[in-house]
Amino acid sequence: MDSHDVTLRMQRKIRPYDHPPSFSAFFSNWIQLLQSHVFPRYVVRFNDQRVNEGATIRAFAVAMESIWPSLNKLALTELVRHRYIRTHVLGSGRDADTEFVPDKVRWATDYLRVGLAVSPEIIVGRDDPNSFETGLPPDLSSNSFARTRTPFSAAVTLLYQIRCNLFHGVKGFRNRSARDELLTTLGVQIICDIAECLGENVEQMVGPERRERISHQT
Repeated sequence: MDSHDVTLRMQRKIRPYDHPPSFSAFFSNWIQLLQSHVFPRYVVRFNDQRVNEGATIRAFAVAMESIWPSLNKLALTELVRHRYIRTHVLGSGRDADTEFVPDKVRWATDYLRVGLAVSPEIIVGRDDPNSFETGLPPDLSSNSFARTRTPFSAAVTLLYQIRCNLFHGVKGFRNRSARDELLTTLGVQIICDIAECLGENVEQMVGPERRERISHQT
């Protein structure tokens, strides 16, 4: 199945449930970014019928690395000030769930923390169970983002992980939390910041001030 088609289906799937408005807002903004700025130029396919959304968004990020200096970084700084974004795989019950931090997410977060001057000592949630945080300055010697000096790609990697967590875990069936809402809310703002750099009229996007109204419409 086309991975972007699956994203569209997931957006429709979360609407009937009691999810935070930021879940639907994130999907709406993500899809608009893809359709307006990514797919017209950077489509990567599994084959003639199937789009590889992950590879496509990575190609876009590499090509658009030059927008990094003009990107508003307030929301992104707040995102990396919180503990690593984990992958939460839902099992048959809570005891069967597993959590881990993908290497690319760890590398992206560590590199952005250094670049945005976020000290490891002030990480929110550092002492949470399974935070995977060390409290020490990161070692960037084998960090792929540091090696290639690609902070915009690092930021997009974190956005894509939020997308994947919503898609694969559909947080809210069992794992609804204030953190999930925080991540998607910050994700909405970061997507809007990217779109603004690309010349998008962000008033037409699903901004934080419009999430409540749009959630009722859907």
